[in-house]
Amino acid sequence: RQISHKELQGSKSIVKKFIQKYSKLLDKEKYAKQEEEYKRSGRTDHSGSKGKMPYNRIHTEEHREEATKSSENSSYYIFHKILSSGSYTLGKNIAEYIQSFPLQYKSIEESALLLPQPLEGIIGVINETVKSFFQQYNYGKTGTKDFMTHCKPGVEKYVFSKLFDRLFAMYKARYHIGDESFLKKQLTIKGLSKISLMRLLKIKSEFIVLTEEEEKEGKTGYDNSIQTLNKIEKTIIPGEKMAEVMRMFVEMKAAVVDRSKGKIELNSIEEQRKILVFILAMSSLTSPMSEMKLLQDYLMVQETQQPTELLVISNLNASLIYFSEDFTAQLNK
Repeated sequence: RQISHKELQGSKSIVKKFIQKYSKLLDKEKYAKQEEEYKRSGRTDHSGSKGKMPYNRIHTEEHREEATKSSENSSYYIFHKILSSGSYTLGKNIAEYIQSFPLQYKSIEESALLLPQPLEGIIGVINETVKSFFQQYNYGKTGTKDFMTHCKPGVEKYVFSKLFDRLFAMYKARYHIGDESFLKKQLTIKGLSKISLMRLLKIKSEFIVLTEEEEKEGKTGYDNSIQTLNKIEKTIIPGEKMAEVMRMFVEMKAAVVDRSKGKIELNSIEEQRKILVFILAMSSLTSPMSEMKLLQDYLMVQETQQPTELLVISNLNASLIYFSEDFTAQLNK
């Protein structure tokens, strides 16, 4: 509805402020009436909850100003606020699931045998919550279009911040032998030089992007990739972990291009795996097998799978197993 007045004259900025203020007052009055009628009618919302405001009313004056900022951090804050609130059915549903998770998976050891079922449940709840936001949250309006692009990461961040510790404890219980084997194998290569290790891994000379002088300075040739891979243990959000893995992969290939001044590229999967073994061996990861299995399951249970991400994680898993289980024979030769 539009309202105009022919006698309204004066500074454009003052007139604009007047119109905006008047529009807000109209909206406020309209929403107040809708909520009052909604409560009196005793109708249920889309989730069957009586007397609750419908999801399309989540976009209130309280959130309108924050949503228009369209920054990632403010968007995460808004999703966190909505999901934390008992005023919305959406928030109540999430709270009930979070409370039920440790009751459903009481024993870490027994629950570990059910993997990836616990993760599938979490991803299912996240996907349903995201769909509810997109269906009911005024999506398409100018004030929320950019804001909603952060919907899935925001919901994922909220849910995993509550459940990750228990979930990851299951992965560590399931794959602790692999983690321990990796750490033991790292100790066996401690006395080797970086270049010697690369040669033992049969990495081709064009991919040994390191000189003896650089090694004396503490460099590895793949320093950026190693540092980035280490970051996966510093976040509890699988999507963020996966982003670091893909960044590591790009930096690994970039190291070869940089050293060869653009003449050589690392495209062979076989050669990629050898260098991934080296990067893993040089990393400071404490639970690499648990981390990689979590990410592999995380990708597999997504509604839309990314082939490149699956390939990278598959190669990392294969490289990890080779280093932990088979590399000893190479050292003994």
